[in-house]
Amino acid sequence: MMNATLLQFKKDRKIPTTKYYTLRCSSGRTPSIYGLPKIHKPDILLWPIVLFYSSPTYELSKFLVQLLSPLVGNTPSAVKNSREFASFIQQVRLQSDVISLFTRILVELAISVAHSCLESDEFLSEHTNLSIDDIVSLLSLCLKAMYFTVLSTDSWHSYGLPCICSGGKSGDGIC
Repeated sequence: MMNATLLQFKKDRKIPTTKYYTLRCSSGRTPSIYGLPKIHKPDILLWPIVLFYSSPTYELSKFLVQLLSPLVGNTPSAVKNSREFASFIQQVRLQSDVISLFTRILVELAISVAHSCLESDEFLSEHTNLSIDDIVSLLSLCLKAMYFTVLSTDSWHSYGLPCICSGGKSGDGIC
């Protein structure tokens, strides 16, 4: 489906041929998962990390980051860095039952928010020939491809998106 969508965008001249060949999947592998020890939480032994750099959607995800990055930080709740966050959090009173600051975001909510932000971007047409619906369809392909292999078994991450995506390489994800 992803390659067919990208091919249609190329035919419609929404993406250049060179970009099509960069984005399409010709040899993707199922992402693998491993865990880092969590010594500060006795009942949770590992922090799962999924390596997405070999996944079919890796290049497409990097492309979407370029399109969506200008939209980040344009809200009153956005923080620029850890110093600004530390200053902000001193003014916020957290409930005593807070378990984790790493929340999960529902896929449909993430897509809806991205759609709204794209609609408010006055300069989107200067960055791409893709329409808002085109970008959202590509984003949906990436966000719904939350599968990985663990111990030679394919698994599916079904409970929302992790709010942190970082790791050794750009595009690695923590779930």
